[in-house]
Amino acid sequence: NVACCYGEGEGVSEEKEKAFKWCKLAAEQGHAKAQYNVGWCYDNGEGIRKNKKEAFKWYMLAAGQGSDEAKKKLEELQQ
Repeated sequence: NVACCYGEGEGVSEEKEKAFKWCKLAAEQGHAKAQYNVGWCYDNGEGIRKNKKEAFKWYMLAAGQGSDEAKKKLEELQQ
């Protein structure tokens, strides 16, 4: 939730780098939606430099937990 607040500027100033940091902390603890979001950030350069390899890694983790969104992104990246 803290990541979303920073990402949208909800109650705090909008800071994409801080949003990424908080999202990654949740992802590292195994939260599937956060893993997808970290992959998306790497994929799109949101709060972090674009890195398709890292995006793939985080999408894989989220897909392994059943994230349909992550599965779709993996298909897109493999095309």
